[in-house]
Amino acid sequence: MRLHERGVRGTIAGMGLPPDVVDDVAQETFLAVHRQRDRLPPQDEHRPWIRGIARNQARMWLRTRLRQRQLLERYAHLMNPEPTAPASPDLSPGPITPCLDRLDPEARRLIERRYIDGEDASAIAAGTGRSPAGVRMALLRVRQLLRDCLDAQTEHA
Repeated sequence: MRLHERGVRGTIAGMGLPPDVVDDVAQETFLAVHRQRDRLPPQDEHRPWIRGIARNQARMWLRTRLRQRQLLERYAHLMNPEPTAPASPDLSPGPITPCLDRLDPEARRLIERRYIDGEDASAIAAGTGRSPAGVRMALLRVRQLLRDCLDAQTEHA
């Protein structure tokens, strides 16, 4: 794998991924290669096969990032409601506010750091002592809690 490490990182970086993400995607690439080792092509065909997996891993990261951005755009107005018309006295907080209030402080801060402060998983991990993968998993779980809470609110409305 060391033989292919530079090529994999170059392929991933060449697709425009941020430098702090290249390591994570490269690691995911080599995990995918390991999982698929029974399908490993002949020795002279390793390089294009592994780089193809790297491209697919980078695409998956980009798709995930796009989905996160779309979710953020979808729920951003709920987190920070900004009225378009002059504020009326009966304006209530957005529907996500009670859901955010139910989160434990650590989970809420995680959401704030990711979606309000705009930090990526690596930056959050550096400040929390978690791995970037652990941060991404925690964010996934917190987003699911928020989604379930919002769904429950719409069912009762």
